[in-house]
Amino acid sequence: MFATRFYVNNTLVDLLHSTVTIDDNTQSIEPKILKVLALLAKHQNEVVTHDVIKNAIWPNVEVVPNALQRCIAQLRKVLGDDAKRQEVIVTHPKIGYRLTARVEIIETNNKTLEQTATSPQRFSFKSGLILFLLVLVASVFFWHHQSSSPMVKYNYIQELTQSEENDLFPTFSPDGQYLIFTRMIGTCQSQIWAKHLESGKESQLTQVDAVYTLPSFSPDGSQIFTTVQESCTPQASTNNCWSIQSVDFAQALTAPAKLNTVHRCDQHLIELAHGLGNNKVAFLKMIQNRYQLMQVDNRTQVEQPIYQNSEKRIYYYDHHAATNTFAVIARDSDHNDWLILLDEQGQLISEVLIERPVQSGAYDYVEANFAANGEYLIYANNSGTFNLYLSGKTEEITIAEKGIIMVTAAPDMQSLVGVRGHVDTDVALINLADEATWQSVQGSFNQEFQPYKSLSRSTAVERKAKFQPNGDLIAYISDKNGSEQVWLTDLQHAYPLTRFRQGSNLNDIHWSPDGTHLLLSANDQLVQVDLQGNSQIHAVSVPVRFVLDWYSDNEVLISANHHKVRELYVVNLTNGELTSLGIDNVASAAIRDDTLYVLDRDDRLMQIAMAELQQTSPEVLAEQVDVAVFAIDGVYWTNHKTRHLMSKSYNQSSINTLMTLKDKTTFITDVKADNLLTTQIISARKELVKLF
Repeated sequence: MFATRFYVNNTLVDLLHSTVTIDDNTQSIEPKILKVLALLAKHQNEVVTHDVIKNAIWPNVEVVPNALQRCIAQLRKVLGDDAKRQEVIVTHPKIGYRLTARVEIIETNNKTLEQTATSPQRFSFKSGLILFLLVLVASVFFWHHQSSSPMVKYNYIQELTQSEENDLFPTFSPDGQYLIFTRMIGTCQSQIWAKHLESGKESQLTQVDAVYTLPSFSPDGSQIFTTVQESCTPQASTNNCWSIQSVDFAQALTAPAKLNTVHRCDQHLIELAHGLGNNKVAFLKMIQNRYQLMQVDNRTQVEQPIYQNSEKRIYYYDHHAATNTFAVIARDSDHNDWLILLDEQGQLISEVLIERPVQSGAYDYVEANFAANGEYLIYANNSGTFNLYLSGKTEEITIAEKGIIMVTAAPDMQSLVGVRGHVDTDVALINLADEATWQSVQGSFNQEFQPYKSLSRSTAVERKAKFQPNGDLIAYISDKNGSEQVWLTDLQHAYPLTRFRQGSNLNDIHWSPDGTHLLLSANDQLVQVDLQGNSQIHAVSVPVRFVLDWYSDNEVLISANHHKVRELYVVNLTNGELTSLGIDNVASAAIRDDTLYVLDRDDRLMQIAMAELQQTSPEVLAEQVDVAVFAIDGVYWTNHKTRHLMSKSYNQSSINTLMTLKDKTTFITDVKADNLLTTQIISARKELVKLF
C-alpha cells in the first residue's frame, strides 16, 4: 500500500482525511481523486495507463469516459498545473498519464511511542486505582456524550450510489435499514428507489416515471408518501398540477409498484408530504402566494389546515413521528428565520429566532430536518452544514467535503447522508444565421460531448454570459479558479476581472448602457465593477436577489424578497433611492421604450406600459417560457416544452420561431445581432454519500 501522507512538490496530501494542504490552507478533495493522485505518485515518472487507473480506482464498475479526465482536470487545478503546460501531470494521448512532480513520502515516526512503552514506570497501587477510576469516569462520560449529543465533525466520506443519473432527496427508513431517494432519469422524469444499506442492493420502487419530490415514510415504515408533479416546469401554472401519492414499501421492494392517490391533482403548488399515521398526511400548500401547513385524510381526501402565519412566510417544515411534533421554518420581512414548534393539532409549543451564522447570506435558507431523538435538527445550504437546536442556536458541522446538500441524519445519529454533485456548464456562442455553428462537438476519451461548441472548454461552472454594448468583450461568471468570479473574454483570451472572497455567491451580471462597467448581485449587495476590476458597492436598503436590467445610466431593475417574494424594484444609482413597481414573483424583467417586460415564475412573458403600471394588468405575450432575454432589437425566449427559440420585435406583434435548441442548452443569456449566448450543461451528476 502506498503512503497515506506524502508531498507532491509543496502540496501535502492526506489520504486518510481526503485533504490537501498548501501554505497552511487545507481543503477537502473527493477521495477517488486523491486515490488517482496516489497511484500516479506511486509510479512517479512512469506512464500509468487508463486501464490500470480505472481498474485500481473503479474496480468492477463501468466508468463513463470522462470520469478519469475529470479527475485529472481537478488534480491539475489543485496542484497549480494546467492542460497546456503539463508541468505536474503529463497526458499521453490514448495511453495514460505520468506524474513528473517531486514526490516525498512522510514516514510515520514511532520512536516516541516505543520509548514510552519500554521505559520503566513506577507508580503506587493508589495511583493506579485513581488512574483506573478516572479512565472509567471518562469512558462513561464519553459514552453518554456520544449517545446523546449532536456530532459536529464528520471526517470521512463514502459513496453510496454511483449511477449515471442524479440521485436526490435521501430519507432513512424508521429502522435505519434502508435509504430511499429520488433518481432523475431525464430532464423531466424520475423514479423512487431504495438502497438496503447492509447488502448494498438497490431496488426501483415506482412503476411509473414521473416528477417526484422528497419521499417520506409513514411512522410505522409501511408506506412511502411523495408529491407528484404533472409537468416538469418547477413553477405553478394553469396547465400544471400536483398530487400526493403513496406506495406500499414491502410490496415495492419485490417489484416496482403502482402509486395510490392520497390527494387528487391540485393546481395549487403542493410540497413535502409527510405521513402522520391514522390515515393523515401533512403537506405544504401554496395559497395566494403563501405556504400553509395542511393535512389530508387518506380515506376521504378531505383536507384541512394545521397552521398558517400571516406575518411570516412559511417555506419549510419537518415532522418528528415519535413526539408528533412539527418544526416549521418561516421568514419575516427583515429576512430573519424562525423555528416554530407545533403539536399534532397545530398548537404553538414555541417560536424562536434562528441564530444566523456569520457567513450566511439573506438568501441562505434553513431547510432543517429532525435528528432521530427530536432534540435538534440538521440543515445544509451555501454557507455550510449546521445543527439547529430547539432554542434557535446554530452550530456549524465540520464535514469531510464541502458542497454537500440535502443532508439528513441517520437514525443512530452517528452519521449523515447527503447529496454530492458535480455540474459542468460552458458558455456557447451560436450564430443564428449560420447553421454550421449549430453542430455538436463529439468528445474523445479526454473530452466531453458538447451540444454546441463551447467558448472555452473547462470542467468549471461557467454561466450568465453577456455581450458588451459598443464593444467586443463577453462577460461571464466562472469558478474555474476555485471561486466564482466575473471573467472577460475577447474570444482570443479570457481572464478574471474580479477578486471576490472564497465562497462568494454571484448572480446575474449586466453591462452599463455604454459598456464601460458591469453590475451584479454579489453576496446580497449591488456591486459595480469597471474594466480594470475596481469595484464599488451601492448601498441598497434591501438584500439584492438579482440584477435584472441596467436600462439607463443611473437606473437599474433588481428583484428582492422584502414585503413580497421576488419583488421588482428600480434602484437609482446616484442616490440609492429604491422604488417598488408593485410586481412580485419575477424571474426576469427589463424596460424598453417606456414599456416594462416581465417573465414571472409562472412561466408567463408579459408587457405593460410604464404609464399604465398601476391602472391595468400586463398583457401576456407567451406562456410556458423557460428563459427570456431582452436584447436591443427585441425579446427572445425559449419554450420549455418544445425548446423552440422564439423572438418578437419591440415594435411589432408578430412572433417568430428561430430554431429548436438542443436538450440542456435552453438557458439563453444574451443576443446581439445574429449571435446568441447560452449556458449549456455538459454534464451534471449527483450521488448520495455517507459522512461519518
